[in-house]
Amino acid sequence: MQIKQAKQCDVPGLVAVASTAYERATGKKDFRVDVSAGNWMVFVGNETGAIFYVADNSGPPQGLICGYKTQNIDTGKTVAIMWHWFVESAAKGYGVRLLWRFQKWAKEKRCQQIQISCLGEFWDKSHEALYKKLGYKCHGLNFVKEF
Repeated sequence: MQIKQAKQCDVPGLVAVASTAYERATGKKDFRVDVSAGNWMVFVGNETGAIFYVADNSGPPQGLICGYKTQNIDTGKTVAIMWHWFVESAAKGYGVRLLWRFQKWAKEKRCQQIQISCLGEFWDKSHEALYKKLGYKCHGLNFVKEF
């Protein structure tokens, strides 16, 4: 297996794999393939974002990480926002490698920090322990109200 950087031609297949992983993890069928594909095509195409995926030559991707860079509206810092990250059990051990590759990209793009968000339904103490081990600090909470 190897880690590759996605091009626009890779996006449809990666979105399909991400949709399946999301549905399996959440039991929900509300992953918006059209919205994800549109966003991913834009930020891969204009290099404001990146997608890295792990795959071998014989099958579909076994995991990916994606994100984009933006300006923090409060501090003005250039921030890399990690948006989607998953790894199938067949690629165990590649999750951290994907994060390291995303961190390298963020540094190359002169980002001053990386922000990782996690949906509450996916959160457990092992995530917190991993992020802390990798040098991340917990900073704030997200609250959501649906209408």
